[in-house]
Formats: sequence, C-alpha cells, structure tokens
Amino acid sequence: MKEKSLIPVRIAYAALGSGSTPVWTAKEAGIFANEGLDADLTLIRGSGRVAQTMLANEVQFANIAAPLVVAANLKGGGDLVYLTGGVNCLIQSIITRPEIQKPEQLRGCTLGAGRSGGVDDFLIPYLFKRFGLELTDVKTRPIDNQPDAISKMAAGEIDGALFSPPYSFEATKRGYRVLFDSADYWIDYQLGGIVARRSYVEQNPDVTRKVVRGYVRGIHRYKTDPEFIVGVLRKYSLIEDETVARQCYAAAGRYFQEKPYPTVPGIHRVLNEAANVDPAARRIRVEDMMDSRWVAELDNTGFIRDLYQRSSTSSGSIFTDLRATLDEASRTPRGQLVLAGHNEDFQVEITGHEPIHVEIADKRLAVRPGPSSRQDPLRFTRIQIDEATLRSILGGKLTPVEAMEQGKLFLRTRLYGGAQFTILLRAAYDLARARASKTFLRLY
Repeated sequence: MKEKSLIPVRIAYAALGSGSTPVWTAKEAGIFANEGLDADLTLIRGSGRVAQTMLANEVQFANIAAPLVVAANLKGGGDLVYLTGGVNCLIQSIITRPEIQKPEQLRGCTLGAGRSGGVDDFLIPYLFKRFGLELTDVKTRPIDNQPDAISKMAAGEIDGALFSPPYSFEATKRGYRVLFDSADYWIDYQLGGIVARRSYVEQNPDVTRKVVRGYVRGIHRYKTDPEFIVGVLRKYSLIEDETVARQCYAAAGRYFQEKPYPTVPGIHRVLNEAANVDPAARRIRVEDMMDSRWVAELDNTGFIRDLYQRSSTSSGSIFTDLRATLDEASRTPRGQLVLAGHNEDFQVEITGHEPIHVEIADKRLAVRPGPSSRQDPLRFTRIQIDEATLRSILGGKLTPVEAMEQGKLFLRTRLYGGAQFTILLRAAYDLARARASKTFLRLY
C-alpha cells in the first residue's frame, strides 16, 4: 500500500561519469523513496537527446551539462532551467598515448570526438589555445563514449580523447598519459546539475521540492559514506576495478558542494560560447537558465546545515573530511602497510569538536563519530590536535613530524599506535602533495 502512494517521476542522466553520482546515490540509498518519490533513473546517451526527451515530456528531470540545454532552448523555444548546480567546473582531461609527451606532438594525430554540441566542442579548443594549437592541427574520429575511446586507443585507431572520472583513471591505469587537465585551471562551467522545464516546475512544486531535497541529501551521503558511494560508482559507472572507483570517489568529492547552487559564471560562459554560433543566445539572461529558489529554501531554513551537523555528531565537516581522507590514504602502499600491522585504536581529539574514533582491525580501517569504545586509556592512543593544523596536514601544507616539532600535534600513545596514525597522516599529506604535482596515481 505504501509503494502505491509514491509519486512516479523519471530522471535521466546522459553519461556514465561521476557527475551523476548524487542522483544515483539518492536512488540506491532509498532517499528518493523516503521523499515520497518512485524515481525511475534512465540513461539516455548524450545531453542533446536528454534535452529532447524533456521537451517532449518523456522525462521530468535530468542531470546534464549546459551546452545542449542552451541549444535546446534556442532551437525549440524551450524552457529548461537548472534547479541545482552539480559539478560547477570542468574536470575533463585530454589523455593520449604515452609516447605523446608534449602538446606540440599532437599535430597530425587523431583525437576521438563525441557528439557535436557537447562539452568537447568548447574544452578541446580552449585547452589547445593555451598551448598554441588549433583544431586543424589534429584529425578527429567519432567515439560513442569514453569506454569506446579507451578501446579505440588500444586498437590504435585514435591517439587520444577527452575523458572525465572515472574513465580518466581507467585510461591512466592502462598506461595512457594525461596531457592536459582542465581541473588545473578551475574553469567555471555548468557541467552538471538538475534540470527541468520551468512550466513543469510551476505546475508541480511539491515534486520539484522533493527531487531537489533528495539531490541535496544524495550529496550529503556522498560526503559521509565512502564505502556506500564506491559501490554506487561501481554499479552505475560500470567500474570493475575497485581502486579506480575509490580514486574517482576521492577526486570528485571536492566538486560537489553542500549547498549546490547553479554557477552564475559557469552558465554565463556557456551562453557566451553559444552566442559565437547563434547570436540569439545573447538574448538569454543567466537568470533565464536557473531557478535556485529550491536550494535557497533548504539553505535559508537551515535544512542543509542541520543535515551535516547531525551526521557528524557535532564534529562538523572535519569528521567527514577526516574519514574520506584517511580512507583514501589507507589505499596507498604506505597505508596498506599500516593496515597490515597491529590492530590499534585511536581517539582523535580535535580542539572544539567531539572526539572521533579511528580503528584498525583485521586489516580494515573504520572512522566513526564519538570517543573510542575502549574505556581503559592504556588500550587506545589519544591524538590531540587543533582543526587548522589537521587541515594543514590533510592539505599537504604541513607534515605530521613538523606539526609535532611545532607543538601542534600530541600523541598520548601506546607503544605502536602513534607511529601507525602518523604514518596514515603522512600518506594523506603525500596524496595532497602528489595531487597538486600531478603524480596522484603513482601513490596507488
């Protein structure tokens, strides 16, 4: 009887990349059902096709990039708008054969190209221009999707293509090389987010509110439950390698905002780009492309703030960040050595926050809110640190040893526990430094 009361709604997504993870998570975690929705998630290849199905009222909501949303509005007099942001900058990489070491070596090569009108049409010329290249310097060959691009590179049919997580990690795992990484430049762009027809939204405000709230809760689950999200990524992105899924989780998490407003400069960039092809795009205002009142409602009522405060047991986002970072660090060779050692128990005491319990048992790491479950202080290690110092370590700005030398990190420790925890912190520090210097994948 309960199932019959759910409101049916169709939500489309256009690709297997990680940008749709909040939607997948809201479905898999039962969040949409909890909001009273019977959400049917549908993969429709290509943002252009998704936009067409929305204008035909075949789907009500979608997670897609902005270029073809603008194109659909221009061609059909459509009324598609962004209700939320998603990934608000470009995160794709041009990945090539390993022998291509410098941008100028691309001249005469063949690049795989996706459907016309997508992000590829903007980003490849944008990155080329930074290195003195033109599109005429390369040949192109159509690709169906990113797995197809990997197959065509393996067969020698193309020399490179544009990839996004998780397939950028899958490509580098196979020995291909990142030549350009747009994430290095933080290019504002509405790469994803929830889109709907303005006319549908006005007629169905309650359903819209539930979908946006489910999306916000999906982001929250992403940030607070790494193990669950890795499973979601493997299912929907079809990632066989768990290490690739974890790399994708760690890399993409920083792009999802707790308050997912659409990006004004990102939509403005897309409109300017569209105007170079169709001057009519100059008549579209940024506010015509977005309806952020739903996120604002959750923001202004304190819903989002309370969501994160409840999940961390008054530890704030530092609990979320520490858990995600230690989980990632434990997957490195150094972290694996720590897990292979003694079973240990830690109580991390961050000034101004509730304690956090970190446990190594049976070669597994667990990070939980609250104090250690062991009552005898001799049976666990106390880690005492302030939040600014901890964030400096996790951000690659200060090593654990330097923090101890400066009197900012104290270990009230058993014989081995302090060493194990500082090794984990050092692995997290190394990851942050490696990510900044583009050697991230070498640590796995």
